[in-house]
Amino acid sequence: SDNDIAILPAFYNNKLEYIYYEYIESLNKNDFSELLSLIPEIENIKKFFKIREGSIHEHSLSFPLYEEDKIIQKFRDIAYNLKIVIPFNWMKWKEGEELYNRNIEYLDLDIITLCKLITVIIRNDRFCEGFLIDAFENRKILKLLYAIKAKFDEDRNTIFV
Repeated sequence: SDNDIAILPAFYNNKLEYIYYEYIESLNKNDFSELLSLIPEIENIKKFFKIREGSIHEHSLSFPLYEEDKIIQKFRDIAYNLKIVIPFNWMKWKEGEELYNRNIEYLDLDIITLCKLITVIIRNDRFCEGFLIDAFENRKILKLLYAIKAKFDEDRNTIFV
């Protein structure tokens, strides 16, 4: 059943990938409501991180760290719990890299592609610390959430109030 999908985002095989696709396509607006409820909060945040200063002590050095705003962990948790972090070969997904780097609204993308982009951002953050913060800062996450919301809204223009 859909609820039995394991969360194995680092694991990849075609069969599992397509099970996730079928699952995601079966989701409705209510399923996405917790994720979409983050939109107003994200819209109101100006800075998605704080810098914790580094220090030098005898025999040790600590570098400055980016401390994520709590909304980022909330977003990550909801994405994993909703099971929209898809196990696919995201590192070799050239189309995704091109889509991410373009300054677009994502409204013409299907729900699978939107979830794949969210996956790329979340998974890339594990290897490149701060990638998810940057996706919030440059409003990519907000644009992806708007696009997901638009999939369930009759009038796409209502989401940009």
